[in-house]
Amino acid sequence: MGLTTRKLLLSGLPLIAALAVAGVVIYNRRLPVPSTQPPAGLGQLDPQLRELIVEQATKVAVRPRDSARHAELGLVYSANELWAEAARTYSNAIILGSKDPLVWQYQGAAHFHLGNLEMAERHLRQAVALPSSRASCSWHLGQLLLQSGRADEAVAAFREVVRLEPQEWRGLVGLGQAQLQLGKSQEAVTSLEQAVRVAPQAKAAHSVLARALVAMGKHDRAAHESALGSGSETTPPSDAWTEKLRFSQKTVSAQMELADELESTGHAQAAAILLAEAARFHPRDPAVMNRLAIALNRAENPAEAEFYARRALEIDPAYMPALVTLSFSLVAQQRVAEGLAMAVQAVQKSPKLIQPWLAQANAHLAAGRDSEAATALRAALALEPGNAQVLVELGDVTWRNLGDRAAAELLFIQAHTSEPTGVRPLERLVELSFENTQRLAAQTWLSRLQVIEGNSPFVIEWQQRLGKPQLRE
Repeated sequence: MGLTTRKLLLSGLPLIAALAVAGVVIYNRRLPVPSTQPPAGLGQLDPQLRELIVEQATKVAVRPRDSARHAELGLVYSANELWAEAARTYSNAIILGSKDPLVWQYQGAAHFHLGNLEMAERHLRQAVALPSSRASCSWHLGQLLLQSGRADEAVAAFREVVRLEPQEWRGLVGLGQAQLQLGKSQEAVTSLEQAVRVAPQAKAAHSVLARALVAMGKHDRAAHESALGSGSETTPPSDAWTEKLRFSQKTVSAQMELADELESTGHAQAAAILLAEAARFHPRDPAVMNRLAIALNRAENPAEAEFYARRALEIDPAYMPALVTLSFSLVAQQRVAEGLAMAVQAVQKSPKLIQPWLAQANAHLAAGRDSEAATALRAALALEPGNAQVLVELGDVTWRNLGDRAAAELLFIQAHTSEPTGVRPLERLVELSFENTQRLAAQTWLSRLQVIEGNSPFVIEWQQRLGKPQLRE
């Protein structure tokens, strides 16, 4: 081939590529425009969810052949468990040529929730087969196979999760569950022990490990793992859509759960912003107003919290939780007498709930009445003897305010027994043992905490104080 001919062939490549793209566009335009009709019963949905659906459906209507926009609308439906609408919308994205494995994964999950297991498996296998497949695709396939009693196939799916993401503890738990279902208890224990090393706070990993240990007859250790995994369930691994999915949940109950999650990870201000939006759509709901006030208290904005707590009481003067919230916001503004008065009213309305007693204890502490605070906390503890939070609060007052270290230690131990994975009881036991010059006891409690927390800042600081080298993760 001559040089001139070769140059001509090379110069023709962009033209060929352009024609190929044009062919895809022309083919796409020949497809029928997918339906973008809103779901039946749209008017009965939560108003905030309704607005989001209309907003996303409008975007789809503007560009009806854009597969990504159909997928985004499907995500809104998935987030709010409108599975039939989700399946239909992801199907539109697939018809329009989407090759994103997450579209196929979420389509499979929608069919799974609808009970269409054959269709679910078909889509999940396609998600796994795509070149850009993620670990989450294999995990969902593994879960379907596991629940269908096909543990041998599930093992392969979960091994793929571990291959793609070795630190994804959910893949290791799924692998352990499948091995346990096959009767391979020792292999299951090995997988599950690796899971708890990777994620010491993953309760589901401890729970399944306990079952595997029982199968091997190791009942003492199984009891310990069972306590660490109490009340656990496995959630799907994160993927590129997880954050968007979370913030697309627009029912009141889902947003309150999300606010709890944000606050527990130190994002109280973000929780307040989220709940302020919910309050805009539910201006006459005292529970929403009060939950927003709680978030504002936790975000250290007690004046605004007072406004919304009082708003909740205007809507429903008998709504006791708002009295508790108002008490905390008043005390935070140094209006202790007013705060105590609200707490007393709350106790009078609901003497058998612990929250009013906690508010009363908080007001007494702010006023320097430590004995009265301890009395209120004991009243709360009498209502819920195993409540670890109350045990720790009473332990703190008993130790730091009343100076009774022995009684405080018993309370912290009781809290740890009630909540074996709780961090605060163990932290207190480390600190108190050190103050009592019980170095060995402090190291023992610290070792237990490290199993749960790993090498957290608290663990590292106290290992240095106690002269113990930091363990490698």
